[in-house]
Amino acid sequence: MMPLAPSYSFTMMMDAKGVHVRLFHTETLASKDFFLAGAKSLDSIAAHMDSLTEDQCSSFIAVKVAKKKEKKVDSGQALL
Repeated sequence: MMPLAPSYSFTMMMDAKGVHVRLFHTETLASKDFFLAGAKSLDSIAAHMDSLTEDQCSSFIAVKVAKKKEKKVDSGQALL
């Protein structure tokens, strides 16, 4: 895997038809696959992937954040 935005990684594989790219969310391992038909070089694709921001990556992979549950105690104070 190669680094890009802190919460994401990607892999690339080239075959005779083009390049396969898999984008991963590193905490949840949720992923999104892309295929670039006819691509002949990994360098320009890797440079593009490395330039992606958290917001751009999250637009491809929906990551659900767990909500914290509150518990009430007898004294009326909330505990997290």
